[in-house]
Amino acid sequence: MINAGKQIVSKDSVPKASDLNKLKERQQKNYIKENLNKAVFEMKPPSRPNKPEDDVKTLNKNYGKVPNYLNKYKEQREEEIKNKVLEEERAKQPPGTRLMPEDERI
Repeated sequence: MINAGKQIVSKDSVPKASDLNKLKERQQKNYIKENLNKAVFEMKPPSRPNKPEDDVKTLNKNYGKVPNYLNKYKEQREEEIKNKVLEEERAKQPPGTRLMPEDERI
């Protein structure tokens, strides 16, 4: 009992251990699965502002273009492949012979 001014206020009695089991029954809950479902199905990804492609292109004048040095390396690689094929064809010819141009052959 607590004496609050002139009024006397009483607290509820403390329940016994056997009464606690009757008051609240425990529920079997899978918190991991529940959190997973919240994360996967209920959460939305943060929205990004929509920007037109024109805004991106104005940031850099070379946007979307292949650099010149890459084009140069690509051409060199293609020439090397062509030269390798020609050398393989020349290696197949018997020694002392040459490939005649079409007009000379006729």
